[in-house]
Amino acid sequence: MTARRQGDAQRPVSLQKRRLKITELVSRRPIHTQADLERALLEAGIAVTQATISRDIQALGLRKQASADGRERYVLPKRRDGTLPHATRQIQRLTVEVAVSLNLVVLTCLPASADVVAEAVEQLAPAGLIGTFAHGRRVLVVARDVASAAEIGEQLRTHSR
Repeated sequence: MTARRQGDAQRPVSLQKRRLKITELVSRRPIHTQADLERALLEAGIAVTQATISRDIQALGLRKQASADGRERYVLPKRRDGTLPHATRQIQRLTVEVAVSLNLVVLTCLPASADVVAEAVEQLAPAGLIGTFAHGRRVLVVARDVASAAEIGEQLRTHSR
């Protein structure tokens, strides 16, 4: 959920929708600073705190890259060949469902792919991750606390099918 500023009439937006909007904004126009991103989100009706923007930038893997005018701008994580990072591709390709319960996240995967997905989650190293356990079609992701599990679950939902 997003934070509201006093006097603003913005509607709450889920983490997944907010991050989708961020990727759309970064793809379509130059975003040079976190303040630029905050203004762009506000224009889209989404009010967030600087701390939330910082977490979203980290979770999405946004990087700064010099633009044509020499200023740095945020860009989506892509490899030189234009593909998404391997871990993200593995999660997208192999994860069928993401469920959160207390400080745990359970991923249901395609048959015989749990080990690959668990390794991909470890490579993403989301904040609050303690570890993963894979067996059969399930990956158990253990988070530091309930809030971390919710964040990890939302992040993995954005990366899953």
